Amino acid sequence: MQSDDGDLFGRLRREAEKGFDLLAQRLDLRADIAVTGLRRAGKSVFITSLIHNLTSAAQDAAVLPALHAALEGRLIAAEEHPPLGRGQPVFPTRDYLAQMAGEHPDWPAPTRLVSRTEMVIRYRAQGLLAWAGLRTEGTLTLGIVDYPGEWLLDVPMLAQSYAVWSATTIERLRNMPRRAAARDFLDCVESIDAAGRADPEKLGAALRLYRELLLTLRDKHGLAFLQPGRHVVPDEKGDRPALQFVPLDLRSDAPPPPGSNHELLASRYDSYLRDIVRPFFETTFDATNRQVVLIDLIAALNAGPDAFEDTAVALDAVAEALLRRREGPLGLIFPRRFDKVLFAATKADFVPEAQRDRLGQLLQSMVAPEQNAARMAGADARAMALAAARCTRDEKLTIEIGEVEVVVGVPVEGDRRVKVYAGTIPKEPPPRAFWDGRTVRYPVFRPPHFNARPGHGIPHINMDAALEFLIGDLLR
Repeated sequence: MQSDDGDLFGRLRREAEKGFDLLAQRLDLRADIAVTGLRRAGKSVFITSLIHNLTSAAQDAAVLPALHAALEGRLIAAEEHPPLGRGQPVFPTRDYLAQMAGEHPDWPAPTRLVSRTEMVIRYRAQGLLAWAGLRTEGTLTLGIVDYPGEWLLDVPMLAQSYAVWSATTIERLRNMPRRAAARDFLDCVESIDAAGRADPEKLGAALRLYRELLLTLRDKHGLAFLQPGRHVVPDEKGDRPALQFVPLDLRSDAPPPPGSNHELLASRYDSYLRDIVRPFFETTFDATNRQVVLIDLIAALNAGPDAFEDTAVALDAVAEALLRRREGPLGLIFPRRFDKVLFAATKADFVPEAQRDRLGQLLQSMVAPEQNAARMAGADARAMALAAARCTRDEKLTIEIGEVEVVVGVPVEGDRRVKVYAGTIPKEPPPRAFWDGRTVRYPVFRPPHFNARPGHGIPHINMDAALEFLIGDLLR
């Protein structure tokens, strides 16, 4: 028979365990990651790979070896639980998996709307409570938001008046490589008297030309810094008055006369920022504490110096919006910093292993100033190269200059493997002479062969390192 002291000790221990259990429940975590990227950077593939590989790593740690919780055998289970009732589309993970792993594999369509999903991850904890045997398991709920990167390029407009935005946009269009493509639009706006009475017919013609111009600059010239974003990727609400504005050649700093073309377009511009841009980012980022920005630097390098420089400008605008000190209008939208921001150069499988570090170093050099600013403010930002779905393998090939490393893959439109020699990837933004004689052209490679059932995973490069950075600190 136990003594009273023993009973008292047992009761105290049980009460302590209950208290620690309540504390452990409160320590169950949530993280929300927003995923975006410049055109065709692979947002849908990245999210699909993240979900499928996390789910699979709970059964086979080799799927994500650099994710410490998986490697240490502490990842118990992971499962997608799409949220309901948020009024936004659910990310179609199963559809994308079926499309990529089907009999005729193909890539998902580009992101055009905002979508969401969630994962619930169970893991074995470590640390003081686990050491004491009082907290052995934890739960992480991971929210994921997918949105078009083109919309993020509207953030700098929040700090600009219509007059300033018009002046900078018109000046940009008058410079190469935009000038030749923009001739019809520039001729149109130069015929519009900004101070004259509003002319809906002329403004409508200018709007049609401007929207066509932005798509031409994107699709034919590979340019990325295009504003406003919803002229390039419309939202689900379609066209409306707040979207019907273009830059004008104002020729004067005077306030716009009432009823003028200038006043009408300025009021629409202000409505666009107030009623569309600001609410979107306030809603999207209010509960988001981590951000992924994907960039297809391979396509930018292949498109030539103008496209690469434009991509660098767009990336700088994105990094500035996410990482710099938030003052003035930006402080209202981003009242706090993200805990972590990952910049990822995608399609790292398009270059052989020896060149992948150089691809990551190139991206690192492009975001270094903002990355330093983020760290000074206590946030964490990182740049790396990755492939969410590896669709090539490395081989060696002997050519005129000797033995070189190449990548080998099957194009989507074809059934025979092709070999591609990437040349040397620069470690920092190259001079224009870098492109002299450069003729590398990549096909669209077919998705890799993989099993869509959980436990098998999607072949990748560095997705495990990306996940360790994004959520590894929460799985401890």
